[in-house]
Amino acid sequence: MTLAQVQIETERLEALRRLALLHSEHLHEFDAAVSNASYLFDCPMAVISIVDAEEIWFKAAFGLDATETHRENSFCGHTILSDDVLIVPDAQADSRFCDIPLVTGDVGARFYAGCPVIVDDKHRIGTICVIDTKPRSVSEEQIAQLRNLAKIVEGLIKAHKAGLETREALQEAQLEQDRARRNQDLLKEITLVSGVGGWEYDPKTDAMTWTAKTREIHEVGPDIQPNLNTALSFYPSDSRKALRAAFETAFETGCGWDLELNLVTAGDRQIWVRVVGNPVFEGGSVRRIIGALQDISDSKRKQEEVRTSEVIQRTTLEALQEGILLVSPSGKIQSSNKAASQLLGYPETTLVGSNVHDLQLTFQDVADAGSHRVSPLVLAVTDPGQDLDLEVQLTEAGSGQVRWLRINARPVDENSVHGPDCVVVSLTDITKVKQQSDTLQGFFDNFPGGLVHYNTQLQLTFWNEEFARLLNLPHDFLDQRPNLRQVIRYLADRGDYGPGDPALIAGERLDRYGAGNRHAYERRTSDGKVLEVRGTPLPGGGSVSSFLDITRRKRMEEQLVEKEQLASNRLFEMEAVIANMRQGVSVFDGEGRITLWNTDFQKLFRKPDGEIRKGMTLVEMLQLEKERGEFHDDPHAFYAALREKLDAGKVIKTNFKHPNGTIISIVRTPLPDGGWVGMHEDVTSREKATEEITYAAHHDTLTGLANRTLFNLKLENAIARTEHHDETSDLLMIDLDHFKPVNDTYGHDVGDDLLLQAAVRLNECVRTKDTVARLGGDEFAIIVRNTAGDRDLASRIAERVVEKLKKPYHINGNILEISASVGIASISGEQVASPILKKADLALYAVKNEGRDGYRHFEENAVETD
Repeated sequence: MTLAQVQIETERLEALRRLALLHSEHLHEFDAAVSNASYLFDCPMAVISIVDAEEIWFKAAFGLDATETHRENSFCGHTILSDDVLIVPDAQADSRFCDIPLVTGDVGARFYAGCPVIVDDKHRIGTICVIDTKPRSVSEEQIAQLRNLAKIVEGLIKAHKAGLETREALQEAQLEQDRARRNQDLLKEITLVSGVGGWEYDPKTDAMTWTAKTREIHEVGPDIQPNLNTALSFYPSDSRKALRAAFETAFETGCGWDLELNLVTAGDRQIWVRVVGNPVFEGGSVRRIIGALQDISDSKRKQEEVRTSEVIQRTTLEALQEGILLVSPSGKIQSSNKAASQLLGYPETTLVGSNVHDLQLTFQDVADAGSHRVSPLVLAVTDPGQDLDLEVQLTEAGSGQVRWLRINARPVDENSVHGPDCVVVSLTDITKVKQQSDTLQGFFDNFPGGLVHYNTQLQLTFWNEEFARLLNLPHDFLDQRPNLRQVIRYLADRGDYGPGDPALIAGERLDRYGAGNRHAYERRTSDGKVLEVRGTPLPGGGSVSSFLDITRRKRMEEQLVEKEQLASNRLFEMEAVIANMRQGVSVFDGEGRITLWNTDFQKLFRKPDGEIRKGMTLVEMLQLEKERGEFHDDPHAFYAALREKLDAGKVIKTNFKHPNGTIISIVRTPLPDGGWVGMHEDVTSREKATEEITYAAHHDTLTGLANRTLFNLKLENAIARTEHHDETSDLLMIDLDHFKPVNDTYGHDVGDDLLLQAAVRLNECVRTKDTVARLGGDEFAIIVRNTAGDRDLASRIAERVVEKLKKPYHINGNILEISASVGIASISGEQVASPILKKADLALYAVKNEGRDGYRHFEENAVETD
């Protein structure tokens, strides 16, 4: 394309933009033109096309379902390059068009006749054309008629242009009228903006003029004619000084003010007021000051209540011994308490605002001595739907101090159809507990007997030196990891089980004492020792067996008595430890009968004195609770399900809510004999504090809708889903039209009721997975999720919003009417929220400029009219 052609195309596109024809409304006049063209040529299809830089949009179409096509290699793209009609008798025989989609596709076009549409006697902006699916020729009369139709279309476009210019002139005239009206009645305008009383001060006469509302706020009658000193006398000393200084500055510099001050009414009531003043210039100098006065006592009180609530919540967090983090889906730490910063070794001021992906923390878990590839804090936000419960080892950078932590993570709104959002992460220091566990492990490592473990395939996986010594087994044999049958056969071949066929003896003993059976017996070795052998099958398969040399015990009955006494003392010590634990403890045997419990267990579950008896089954205890209305499931079914999990070796963690509101954390740990140990703790305060803090941080205090913080999180989530899951969503920005006059005329109580009703109506317009938020004042927003399958969904919701919000509101005997302006932007193609918000605001402003009470979609070159 030559430089001259580029210039012509640029001017043509500019002329097209000025006409605002692209994607404009369809009109019957244009439809009539294509209908006549189809009739005159006896063709099944006719189109009025508007040719843009890359696309061709159909202003009107007859017999064709499509609304647009590409300009490249198109019929109309060639037509606008000439001043006269383009005739293509057979497109398949024409090298210019034989391969274009309109010919090779479903339409199957063969014949084309088109005439360019020219505006301003210069710019060819489109065509009127006819299309047939078979080759044909045309007469000169038909060509002349096509030229006439093109002239008619040009006339319709000129009428369209004249209408645009008329509307623009009317809008400008209306704007000038509004400016004149505001200038003529500035005092009235300020009164309306402030929402309350107005006043005026004339320094020449030292007279103050108060409106009725201003007198009402001061609690004075119409007989009082105030001057400046009278007006200032209603303010306490500090407020009076500030207001007098504002008056002096206004006269000296011409600057106005906006102050919040204390005022004592004539009725001796102390209130908060907002005082606004603006100087009025005449002849280049300040001649008078006009302003507004508003009673803001209620809003001040609410602000104080919010501050108090925040202090209480923060104090509660700081009082917790657990560390608490609130983490966004992107990994940003939004809040933290002191305990969390201490446990992680970061100052609290540094921790808040940091991203968990960037924290320099070294974790090691129980099973793997190496460092985690992924931090548990990163796991919490990477998969917020999972129940994260980890015990990890943290090594502090610099000091090298090692601390064991239990890390739990729970999504803020895990049951919502919107999906998990922020995650609450709790950090508990379990270093002392792990030290006790290590002590117990040391006890097993130093067990005064032989210990051996066989896996699910009955293969030897672990043994201690005492096992090898007691059974006199060589290390080279044990290092081969023999299975249980091979070990028994080895001992039988050696004669440890007495005379007989070693194969038969080994088979008989394997059947009797194999890994699937719990057993306990005594036997003598070939060297005369007496061994006590015990085998216990494990819930997940395999077994553990112990071998104790009881030769001396057999020989010395006295030692047996001493050991029995020692066992009795240890049991007494265990009971004393359990009785003094801060948690409720219960111990059940393999038959589900309670054998041991402490007072805290009885108190937590509100058990009557004497109800719990040693040997009582869990089913019996649950049946008594059910009769009191404290348990609602079937006791037998509950015990069967519990038994199944315990037999599988699972540690069972549940929360039980007592009818009195107490939330009890229950952890049941299986014992080797089939019983279990229950640990019970009152976690009511912790659970409720987490719920209340999370809810308050994300919801508007007046309407209960999502607040700006939660809205920003939901918008970030929608952007992330668009980027990572190819999910399309839309954003609706909503302003309530004419809300301020309602608020100013009827007061904030009525305004708040109207906002509450508007919030209810907005929720009625959307689906459960969409988000409705109040951003502040009369500004609302809606995030419409997953609109890929329904491109018109956002438009339908916007239309419902406009229709519902304009219906009358009945408040305190008043019938009030407002409307709504809605701007729509697609949440796609962006990686941050600000461009999306800007696009929705631009569409919203376009609605307001058009007279409000409607909605628009944002478009790059023009705002779409719906």
